[in-house]
Amino acid sequence: MDFSSLVSWIWDAGEASPRNFWLRLRRSFECPTAIQRATLLITADSRYELYVNGHDAGNGPVRSFPWAYSYDEYDITSWLHTGQENVLAARVTHLGDHSFQYIRGRGGFLCELLLEFVDGTSRRLVSDATWRVSPDPVFVRAVPRICVQQGFEEQYDARTEDGWRDPSYVLSEDWQPATIIGPVGTSPWDELVPRGIPFLTRDVVQPTKVLALELARQRPGVGWSFDLRHRVRDLSLGLRGEPLGTRGVAFVTELIVQQPCQVTLVSASSADYEGRGISCSGQRIHNNIFDLQAGHNLFVIAGTEWPALSFQTTEDLTFSASRLVDDPTAVWVYLGSFDERDDTYQRLLAAATPDELPASERIAIAAAENMEDIALITRAQQFALPASGFCDASIAGPQPREFLDSSTAVLAEHISAFLHQDANYTLLYPQSNGDLHIVVDFGREVVGFPVLELDAPEGTIVDANFFEGIDASGIFWTDMLRNTFRYTCRAGHQTFRSHQRRGYRYASLTFRFPTPDSAPIRLYNLHTLLNTYPVERRGSFACSDQLLTSIWDVAAYTVQLCMEDTYVDCPAYEQVFWVGDARNSALSNAVAFGAYDLTTRCLLLTGQSLSRRLDAIKPPHLQGQAHLTTDHVASGWFSQIPMWTFLWIWNVWEHYELTGDRDILAQLYPAVRECLQRSLAFLSPRGLINFPDVWNLVDWSAMDLTRDGEVTSSNALLVESLRRAARMAEVLSDNSSQPQQEVQQYREAAERIYSAINAYCWSEERGAYVDTVRDEQGYQYHQALSAEYGTHLDDRATFLARTRISEHTNTLVLLCNCAPVERVERILPLVEAAQQGNFIGSSPDQASKFAADAIVPVGSPWFLFFTAETLFAYNRIDTVISLIREQWGRMLEKGATTFWETFPNLTSPHWSRSLCHGWSAAPAYFLSAQVLGIQPANPGYSHIRIAPHTSKLQWARGTVPTPHGDITLSWTHQHATLGIEVSLPPGTTGEIILSNTTYPITPNQTHYSFPLHPA
Repeated sequence: MDFSSLVSWIWDAGEASPRNFWLRLRRSFECPTAIQRATLLITADSRYELYVNGHDAGNGPVRSFPWAYSYDEYDITSWLHTGQENVLAARVTHLGDHSFQYIRGRGGFLCELLLEFVDGTSRRLVSDATWRVSPDPVFVRAVPRICVQQGFEEQYDARTEDGWRDPSYVLSEDWQPATIIGPVGTSPWDELVPRGIPFLTRDVVQPTKVLALELARQRPGVGWSFDLRHRVRDLSLGLRGEPLGTRGVAFVTELIVQQPCQVTLVSASSADYEGRGISCSGQRIHNNIFDLQAGHNLFVIAGTEWPALSFQTTEDLTFSASRLVDDPTAVWVYLGSFDERDDTYQRLLAAATPDELPASERIAIAAAENMEDIALITRAQQFALPASGFCDASIAGPQPREFLDSSTAVLAEHISAFLHQDANYTLLYPQSNGDLHIVVDFGREVVGFPVLELDAPEGTIVDANFFEGIDASGIFWTDMLRNTFRYTCRAGHQTFRSHQRRGYRYASLTFRFPTPDSAPIRLYNLHTLLNTYPVERRGSFACSDQLLTSIWDVAAYTVQLCMEDTYVDCPAYEQVFWVGDARNSALSNAVAFGAYDLTTRCLLLTGQSLSRRLDAIKPPHLQGQAHLTTDHVASGWFSQIPMWTFLWIWNVWEHYELTGDRDILAQLYPAVRECLQRSLAFLSPRGLINFPDVWNLVDWSAMDLTRDGEVTSSNALLVESLRRAARMAEVLSDNSSQPQQEVQQYREAAERIYSAINAYCWSEERGAYVDTVRDEQGYQYHQALSAEYGTHLDDRATFLARTRISEHTNTLVLLCNCAPVERVERILPLVEAAQQGNFIGSSPDQASKFAADAIVPVGSPWFLFFTAETLFAYNRIDTVISLIREQWGRMLEKGATTFWETFPNLTSPHWSRSLCHGWSAAPAYFLSAQVLGIQPANPGYSHIRIAPHTSKLQWARGTVPTPHGDITLSWTHQHATLGIEVSLPPGTTGEIILSNTTYPITPNQTHYSFPLHPA
């Protein structure tokens, strides 16, 4: 169903794009006769929550580009009442800024209800001036960002709730007629498109255990949290849309103390990734502990727009910027913007006095601009154990608690009652010497909306901080993510559902009573509404090695938690649709769930990112330039990773192989063709692509990858992309001459780049392919791009010294069939080196810290996907199975319930940052497709290939979903014989391949027996 011409976009009469604004909208109506069907269409900018007669009906829309904006359709028939007043109500949140999931537009709401009555008549209710709107007072607007990828920290005051969603609610004078923005087609929402996928789940998940009941106390000190983007930046630009040379920012103050003291910093983690460092009196602070001298101490935070720090000390601190700016009330100053490319940052951080600060515009910051930061508050707490408390050894061992032997007050009764949904409850008592702190374990990683049911005194505060891991260092809070909320209770029984989708395993809950003599809290229940793409576990895998069986299960669950309205990188930190990640997740989804529609949506959405309309969020030096598909979609941060673009093209072809859907391939092919044409426009004079100012990422490792250059892996990936595009064109050619011509064009281009790779990217001295070509000609290209785009320029010596050899580049060259036969055996050991397990999580900006003559190792489970693909292609089966057992098994040994983003690096005390990452679900795919051995021989599994790799296993069994139905297979390796039992879906055919011999699967025959090594 489409919107009619009667409907209008509406909003309130205030600001078009307010920061972190929540608006309530309401429309009452009657249904005089019985309803046959009630269909509701709805969308909003940025997001909505829908309520029908007080019922929580759903939320949306899914992420999309403004020019192809998504809307949702609901059947609300069962929630309406005949002969009574009915109410449609919506709560809309408008970010007022970009995120990695949203491009800033303006506030707007669009809704249409079609009522079809049993007597054959119908009626339409549309969003127009008859709706009433009112700002929602329950949300605190002056709050910090969750992170740059997401919106704002949730701070909710239930004392201002008034029942506005219920039919009986009486409108107050705060409710005004809606303001009409315009009809369907009003900018920026030029076109509206249906969501195309089902609504996400809301399955109840209960926690399993209480790990701690203790006291929480605030450490002495002062906390600061600022967000000045709305004051100092043009928000119509993208998140990184400012011109080069204007991105430098800093926050500066003077710390004044009466006597020398030591200060400990606690960070809520900057919301962005641009931090350049912190200094005090010209000395860099590296370990969060620094000394103050009596008097004035200059303090500098460089590079971030969202600083958040707690300064912990028992001494009285005064913060003053009155000597830095002509404003006696200023506590901090904002410096900027300035040129981020020169030495200004270094001079800022080296400044010991105000006179030494570089010249720059200064903006005074008053104390009133400091925001309550729940992440900062909860991380800065210290904990104590009275006699009636407890704390699990996994936390208290590495993070010892202060024991309060003299404190005998009861903290709680029936502490585990709230883990269940029943009539029982936990009693929490107020304390005179601190707040109550509870740590709860959900048993494994979850993603969704936390729900809290309690009866509490008015003004009780619940501060929640959700996190993923407890390791050898104890609790480690989410890094660069405010996974937090504050809920301020009204009096009595109440239920609060968080409005922010979150990923976590553990919940830290701090209960702050209004007074020490307040009535106790009755905590009835805490649970999570699991919010993922609705999948059925159609796929399965089990084998004689229980470890591999467990690994497959955890991998499938990992990718499930990373399936939202698109594939996302992780359920906690970013929840961003990273295009490269999605390719690997799509393959794992295909064997575990067969949810092909999600892949279709992701591929189409990525193709839309080629639109020139993205110029609106690009920095000026990239505007007007044709770009690749963006590396994440749909986002207000413009960025391109060439590898991610080429993996999207791979995914288009693989999706066709898995589904056989020629119509979808035809929809996607024009975008593939356009993307390849744009890529080939960046060929250097010697025939290698050299993209200007892109993020050349392959893995979290110290490869030689900068923002330009002739990158070997990108060229190899392009060669394979051209070959796959040729296959697409062949499928779509029919009687059309254009695709037939393109087949040859693609193959010729691939051959030319293949030749250039082997002419310029090979180091005979090292016997391997280099990450990036570093020679005199390459330096001339680098100089030319720097001059044209204003990007960073290396001196010649630095440019040439960057050369590195990595496992990654040589793996991808082999995987893309870009190495001639005589070089294959020379570089294959670099792929096999992964079995040594010498993985180091790092990043390309750390390349200089590794020896130039060393081989750069793999840094994450992500890249082992490509390692495994390559090793299977070269029949190194046992090596892959060993890798899976050792590396993914190691995560299980550490208690992982989902698989991690990276391997441990050289500096972090933690296993990984993100403990659930879809790109790490490789074993699900390979164990099903290679070990069990089920693959499509023809597109869409119309003809099925069974090619098991037994690898010393005695047996394996499982299922793989296909568009025709599920394939069920088991094989047993015993007494030099391989027994196979297989059941194919109706309408399909199949074959069994063993030792390069093909055997047809005979209709109505399910059991087969083969000698181990047939002649």
